[in-house]
Amino acid sequence: MGLSQRAKYFLEDLWGERLRRLTKERDSGLEKVRQGLIDPSQIYARKGFRNYLQPELDHVKAIGNARSECLLEAYEFDAQPLSPETIDEILLDAVFNMDSAANTLIGQKSNEMQSARPIPSCYSDTIPEPLELSSWFAEVQHEAKDALHLQLNIRMGREHLASKAKAFALLPSMSQTFNFHGHNTRVNFDSIDKSINVIRRDAPFDEVRKAIEEGIADRVERTSILEKLADLERATDKETGAAKYAAFIAVAANHVQVILPFLPLLMDWAGKL
Repeated sequence: MGLSQRAKYFLEDLWGERLRRLTKERDSGLEKVRQGLIDPSQIYARKGFRNYLQPELDHVKAIGNARSECLLEAYEFDAQPLSPETIDEILLDAVFNMDSAANTLIGQKSNEMQSARPIPSCYSDTIPEPLELSSWFAEVQHEAKDALHLQLNIRMGREHLASKAKAFALLPSMSQTFNFHGHNTRVNFDSIDKSINVIRRDAPFDEVRKAIEEGIADRVERTSILEKLADLERATDKETGAAKYAAFIAVAANHVQVILPFLPLLMDWAGKL
């Protein structure tokens, strides 16, 4: 579903302000590299072409990130939740804006390179061919798109889980009796022992796995959720842990009542990798 007209006006106002800020940040970055130099050939020779180009490459990536953030705010303004279709629309728009920025910068740099005074031969390897210049921008755009796709899917998973958790919390409450004994506490619902031991340790993966196996009847869903749990268990650093935790939540969101008791421990474990 596309944005309403009011949301489009909101988006363009927001984007205009962000774009002005990004342009100012880019120009500031370029000035730091130049350090007072004006002639392009001197800048290339003394600073290195790639160093001089880096603020422009960063600018293209920032364009994609900022456009995505503005679009997310616009969809929130429209009270539209994230969906796979919405993510595709955001990515398409962000990529279009990165393409436009990259093409403009490539044209400017190409003209600048052609008009630059001859550079000493010892520095000639710092000047790329036009195709290489384009490939640098294409590489940045590709990396930015992949990162945005991951971030948007993580956010969609979190929103889905939050929605499910809210709905679950609104269900009529049931009378329950909880009996706790020893370190391996067991929870008895209505005095019938159907509990799963939740041991307060770093990562209760065995307990989560058992809860999923016993609490999710659909074999395909169960297998998919267990695979994501195994991916999370193999995480070795905070960045991959956060991404795999979000992926696990996204695939298990329809069964929040099964995984909800374990989420604080899993989140804490992933955050301390």
